[in-house]
Parts: sequence; structure tokens; C-alpha cells
Amino acid sequence: MTDTNKLAQYVANWQDERNGAALYRALAELEPNPQLKSVYHRLGEAEERHSCFWEAKLRTARHPLPPFRLTWRTRTLILLARRLGPAFVLPNLEPLEQLDRHKYDRQPEAQAGGLPQQEHSHARLLQAITGGSRAGLEGSRMVKTLGSCNLG
Repeated sequence: MTDTNKLAQYVANWQDERNGAALYRALAELEPNPQLKSVYHRLGEAEERHSCFWEAKLRTARHPLPPFRLTWRTRTLILLARRLGPAFVLPNLEPLEQLDRHKYDRQPEAQAGGLPQQEHSHARLLQAITGGSRAGLEGSRMVKTLGSCNLG
């Protein structure tokens, strides 16, 4: 992969993770169930850490960060969650996480950062929640809380 392609991939990864963080933060804000609220909050933190990972790669490469805008999909899901509740959009999130669980499998930088394992964990967690399984709530422990990045 050329440096240009690699940097474009870093930007795409950064934007995807920022969108995920925004969506999970919105769900956490709207969720009435304290256990699910905590799960969404922790998923948002994990997505934020992932975005920080890619931001650090871009800064190291001295590549400027583009302006960030939510995608139409993220804006729509947040709007639907605000109008109809987080439970309404949850069935749409699980398949998206299932698709995303392999996005880092062939990216050496992501592998070195442990991102594929974390994405697989997110997919399993949402699958458990949408399956109505109590294991989903208890599985929230799979989402590690490491704090946010401070890249200055």
C-alpha cells in the first residue's frame, strides 16, 4: 500500500471511529436503562480511543486532520434515537458492528494496537444485547475503559 493510500485509510478509520463515538454517546445520553446507558457510554469511550489511535498515526505522518462531520447515517440514527428511542436503532447497529468487526483484520497498524480484538468484542456485545440476552449487559465488562487520548 502506498503512503497516500495508507494515509487515506487512516483518515477513513479516524472518521468512522469518530462517528461511532458520537452515536454511542448519543445513545448513552438517551438510554433510560442504567445498565445499557453504561454499555453505550463505554462503547463510545472505546470508539473515541480508536479515533485517537488513528489521529496519532496521522499526526505522526504530519498529515492534517480534515474537518470532521457526522455522516448522514450517523445523523439519521441519532435523530431516530431521539425521536423513537435507542431501542429503535439498536437492531440497525448490530449488523453494522458485525460488518465492522473485520475492518482492521488486514491493517498491520490496527493489529499492533489490538483494534481487531476490540472490534470483535463490540460486535459480540451488541449481538448479545440485541438477542435479548442478559449476557449482553454482563458482557459490558468486555469493553475496557482506558480513558481518552490527549494528543494536544
